[in-house]
Amino acid sequence: MLADDNFVDTEKVIQATFALLPDDLLPPEGMVIDLTSKVFAYSQKTRCLKVFQKLADESDSDMYKAFLGIAPLAWSLYKKWKVHQGFIGTGIRSIERANGQVVEVPDGIIFPIIAAHSVFVYKAEAGWQLGKPDQLSDEEIIGVAKQAYMEIAGHNPQTMGKNKACYTSLMQITSIYAKLLKSMA
Repeated sequence: MLADDNFVDTEKVIQATFALLPDDLLPPEGMVIDLTSKVFAYSQKTRCLKVFQKLADESDSDMYKAFLGIAPLAWSLYKKWKVHQGFIGTGIRSIERANGQVVEVPDGIIFPIIAAHSVFVYKAEAGWQLGKPDQLSDEEIIGVAKQAYMEIAGHNPQTMGKNKACYTSLMQITSIYAKLLKSMA
């Protein structure tokens, strides 16, 4: 979260980047990290920092280079969803509102959404890109997130951020769109 225009929460950037890393990126040899289970990005910030430090120590690894390229995308996505006005009218009680506007969406709701976007991250000549198809609306993602929040997480954002089933439900919808996108290419 931004405290002001000159401060970026680097710990949060690292967490969001781990959530957005594509599953097919391989960690350096000997590093134990399972990118297919993105739950650690939300629930284990200390682990994220330690793994990032190991990546930085092996700065010539493909994963470290990818991490640096994907970090701006992850931070931009995090900031977008942190105050996404599409949550208006969802009835999600844990969202902070003021004057009819969304002021803050809890991280436990945001991280599964960020992780679901990882299927749209790809490397292009210009660097790492996020290519979410226009056919997949934010409202559709919000609908699935709301359902996971209520039915799986029992209306608890912390539970949502720590529950693999919540991530899986969001990944299912984005994975379908990603497969369709690849089949049309």
